Order: sequence, then structure tokens, then C-alpha cells
Amino acid sequence: MLVEFLEGGAFVCGWVLDTEGSKRRLEIRLPGGKIVYVNPNRLLGQSFEADISGNSAIDELLTKTDKRRAQLASSVDLKDLWESLEGEGPEFDYDLLAGLYFGRNSDPDDISAMIRAIYTDGLWFEFSPQTTKRREIDQIERVKTIRERELNKKIFKENASIWLAEATSGKVAPEPEEAQTVRDLLLELMLHGDEAASANQTKELLKMASLSGDANGAFTALVAIGDISSHENVPLLRLGMPLEFTDDVLKDTTELFTAFTKADGTFNDAKDRTDLTELYTVTVDSPGAKEYDDALSLECHNDGSKTLWIHIADVAAAVPPGTITDNFASQRPASIYLPDARYPMLPEIITENLLSLKKGSVRPAFTLKVCFDSGLNITSSLFMPSKILVDQQVSFQEAEDELDKDNESELTKLYSLSQDLLADRLAKGGRNLRLPRVNVRLNPDGTPEVYLVDSETRSGLMVEEMMILANHFAAKTLAEAGYPCPFRYQGVSQNCPWEVKEPASPRMLLAADLASRRFTGLGGVSLEPYVHHGIGLGLYTSFTSPMRRYLDLLVARQLRALSLASPPVYDSTELMTRALNFDEDYRQIKKVQFGRHRYWLLSLLASRVGAEFVALVFNRRGRKGRICLTDYMLESELTYLPQDIGPGQDVVVKLVRCQPQFIDRPEALLFEYIRQV
Repeated sequence: MLVEFLEGGAFVCGWVLDTEGSKRRLEIRLPGGKIVYVNPNRLLGQSFEADISGNSAIDELLTKTDKRRAQLASSVDLKDLWESLEGEGPEFDYDLLAGLYFGRNSDPDDISAMIRAIYTDGLWFEFSPQTTKRREIDQIERVKTIRERELNKKIFKENASIWLAEATSGKVAPEPEEAQTVRDLLLELMLHGDEAASANQTKELLKMASLSGDANGAFTALVAIGDISSHENVPLLRLGMPLEFTDDVLKDTTELFTAFTKADGTFNDAKDRTDLTELYTVTVDSPGAKEYDDALSLECHNDGSKTLWIHIADVAAAVPPGTITDNFASQRPASIYLPDARYPMLPEIITENLLSLKKGSVRPAFTLKVCFDSGLNITSSLFMPSKILVDQQVSFQEAEDELDKDNESELTKLYSLSQDLLADRLAKGGRNLRLPRVNVRLNPDGTPEVYLVDSETRSGLMVEEMMILANHFAAKTLAEAGYPCPFRYQGVSQNCPWEVKEPASPRMLLAADLASRRFTGLGGVSLEPYVHHGIGLGLYTSFTSPMRRYLDLLVARQLRALSLASPPVYDSTELMTRALNFDEDYRQIKKVQFGRHRYWLLSLLASRVGAEFVALVFNRRGRKGRICLTDYMLESELTYLPQDIGPGQDVVVKLVRCQPQFIDRPEALLFEYIRQV
């Protein structure tokens, strides 16, 4: 018996071999001999018996029947049939339609042709296996609209995929009309991955262009069509933070600058400030710095007591809350420093001019005065708006050179005091991990260059201790006055996971610090004061970088209000909301900065695959080991490390794989163990 059914959207003629078997499935032979089992409910039209035997004869019958029915179906004019049925009702049997259309008693071929025509067309009639419905005109228009949309999508994908395929193969391909839409889709997928609104559509487009259907494929395509650089900082774009100052921000900042300064260049609130211009004041910063945001003064008295003055640029006085400039800073709540770019939190007209504590210019500052007795016990502290005059401006290296002279200079006295402050903190449980820092900068030709910065420099330690002291007193002062403050805290850190044996070599101590860094206590912000175990102080906040961190600006505003006997600028709810938002954003910014730093390090090493390097083992677990290429302070993992090699030992490793473009994947960097040094 010859039957017909749909398989994968195609009409199939088959020959039933067993009609006496299971009623649930029929055994059917297809042309060529393939056997399938089909539920009887799937059969279409009318089956018919034929007096025929032999497989070749069956195959010939099936093939001829299918061809005859297909030709007959192609001759059916469904629009003409649809018009002739106006007013005859909505639903019809296929044998009735076949009889009406062909003008004869319908046979299985006529019925099959009608079923095939209606199924294939899908416009004038609505298909179902047993009957069909005549569509209303509004339904037909909807189907046409959908089909046109699908056709446009198909044309769009074909044109776009051809464009991308040619572009990625290095050909100069003309842009299709859909180019901007393609750009938008690729950018969305690159930035948001599977969460992109049109992720599936874009993935299909990329696969049609023989590219990987993911964010990396979108990146490759955008590079190929010239929309982004091969070094594009995608994680930075994913932050979604504004990167450039808008015209209204720059206009507002200029107005703030004008409002804060007089015609003679002095600032207009000088009468409300303590005049500290007679103090000998020094700044220590990186070479070439333009944003000098902190300065130091020290008075040593005859009785052995000391008075320390820590001056911070008074951003809170120049940038009021709620201004356009302030709102922008809250959206990008920290300056972003990258090897290949710099995005300051506030416009340079303020940070590099009005507020920068430059040598020889009277500047507005917010100063902490700390008094010590002859035993270096703190006897009093006071915050105040001030005006200062910087007498000495040196780089860290210049400060080191001066400290080498072992004289009685201001820097020497400041360094001596900082050592006492550090010793006191460490005695209270503070930690002092000193890891070398690697700076990456780009040469004019765009190639990265690496240089190590010693974190143990005396001048760096000196400035750091003074800023820690100022942050501590900011938290302490606000807490005692009952002003809301975003306190910073950190839990107790775990010890190094392995024992440091004495006498410990410098490499062993470095390995211990590298290992210990991975076990530092979790930290955060809170309106309730908790101990900051990493610092070793019971009260701590962040205040000393209001040019570069929005949280510091919030604290500076609270301190300024307190010093002027004004109510707090922020209540607890608003301050905590802002602090938590900052904390999350700042974590993301730090992650982007770390990733970009690592990207350029990997870019530098990418041309050295196969080369050997000396690495320091700083931890191991089972057969695996954690290593650090200390010339680059670049960490990685070895999948195999001999059992007799432990932390603190140097090994030679070979660079097996280095793929900076896949920086977010662990497999982007791979080394293998070669031998022990």
C-alpha cells in the first residue's frame, strides 16, 4: 500500500510492508530501501493499494508518484481557488478542494497535490494534516508582513556575512546598506555576550561569516571592519562609565573655577582659612606629576615635641555636591590610569591648576594638624581649611637622593617620624606586604615597555604612612563628632600557607609575601566602625585622594562641614548608598586596570613563545605550583612541578602559550617546567 507523510518538512512517499503488525507504528519502505516506522496518524491524503511486488518495482512506483504529485502541486493556483471560495465557509476537506479545482472526481494524486500546494504556499490557506482553513484578508496581510520581514532578515544576514567574511580575510569590501546595524549588533555582543538583546541573531551572523559565534568573534569582526583597534580595551568599554568629559561638564567646571577664584588669581574663601604659608612645606610625587594633591610640613620643637601638618587639596571647597561636575564624578568615581590611557575623575582645569599644590603658588588645602610629645605620643589633632605655599617639590627618586645624604633636612625628619608611625602600626597587628610594582608604559611606536618600581623606597613609605595617619584621624574625628562616615574595614588575614624557615633569603621573603597576599581578609565599607586589620588601626576611612576617588571626596565634605561647625553634608542613608555604589564601581575599575596592565605584559611576551624564563615558586598544591616571573611580576600556574621543589625556590620555565586577546581566560598564559635553577 502506498502512503504519504511529512518528514523534516518534506513530503515522502513510502510503501507499507506490514499492515498486520502494531497499530501504533507502520513499517514503511522508502525509495532506496530505507525502512522507517511511522505512526498512522502522520499519514496524509489517501493511501492506495497496488498490485505490485519486488523492491525495484516498488521504488519505481514511489519515485514516479512523488514526481507526478509534485508537478501537479506546482500547477495549483491557490489565489484563484481562494477567491472562488468567497462566502463558502472557513474550513474545507482536501478532497473537496481537489475536486473543485481539478473539476473531476479527485484521486489520491489530486488530493496530495492540493495538500502539498497549501502546505508549501502557507499564505492563502492555513495548513493542518486533515483539513484546511481559508484565511481572512487581514490574516493574509499579516503573513505577508512576517514573510517580508523574514526575507529582509535573510538578505540582511547574507549581505552582512559576506561583508564580514571578506573583511576578515583581508579584502577591501564595500559596506552594505545594513553596515551600521551590523556594527551595533557586533558591539552589543562584544560588550554584553549572551546577555545582549540580539545575541542569537548576531551569533548566527558571525557563524555565517565563518567566525566564532561569541564575544571574541564580534571583537574580531569589529577589528576587521576598522571600527576598533586590535588593542581595544573591551573591559573598559564594558564598565559603561563615561570616559570623556562632556561639554556641559567642562562648562560647569569652568564656572566653578571662576566662582572660586578672584581676578588676582587668589581663591575667594581665603578669610575662612588658617594661614599656613609660613610653614616649610614639601611635596613628594611621581616624576612628571601634575596633580599634586598632598603635601607635608613638620615642626620640631626644642623640648623634643613635634607638630605634623598633612595638607590635602581642598576639592570639597571647589566642587559642591549636586553640580554637573560632581554628578559626573559620581558616575566615574575614580580616576582610571592605564598604560595606554588616562581618564581623570575631575577635569584638569581644577586638578592641575586651582587645586594642584604646586611649588610657589598659594593654594587652598584641608589640613590635619597632629601634635606629638617628646615620646612621640599623640597629644592632639585638628582638621582645618588652610592656605599653604609649597617650598620644595621633589620626585620620589629625588627624595631618595636627599635621604641618602643623611642630613637634617625636612625630608629626613619626616622619614624618621614615618618609621616610628609604621613601627607602631605593625606592633598593633598591621601587615606590611612589600611587593615590587611593575609599571608598563607605551613607547611612541606603541610597543610596551616594562620597568620595576621598588615598593620599599623610603620616600614612598614616608608618604604612605602620613596618608594612613590622615585617613585614620579622618575616621576618628567624624566618629567622635557623630558625623556619618564610610568606615573602611578589613578582616583578619591568614598567615602564609607554608612555613618561612630562618634565615630567610630575600627571594623566600618575596615568595611569602606573594603567597600571603592571596589570604588577606575581606574588606569593605560600613557606617559602623570596625577594625581594619590590614592597617592595624581601629578606625579607618579614605580621605587623602579627593581628586582621584569619589569616596574620599564624600569624606572630605563631611570633614569640611564639621570644621566649619555646619551640619553633615550627607545623612547616614545617602552616604551609605553612595559609599556602596562607589565600592562596587571601584572594584570594577581596579579589575579593569589590573587586566589592562596584564594585557600589555602578555603583549610584550607574545613574541617570545618558546623562550625560557626564571620564575619564583610561591605556592604549590599537589603536582601544581604557583609561580611569578619577578622581572614582570606576572603570576601564572604550572600544571606540573617536581615534588622536591617548594616555595621560595627559583625554576626555569618555558612559555608555551601567550594570547593577550583572551586575557579573561586562564588558558591565555601557559608555562611548562624545565628545570630548577
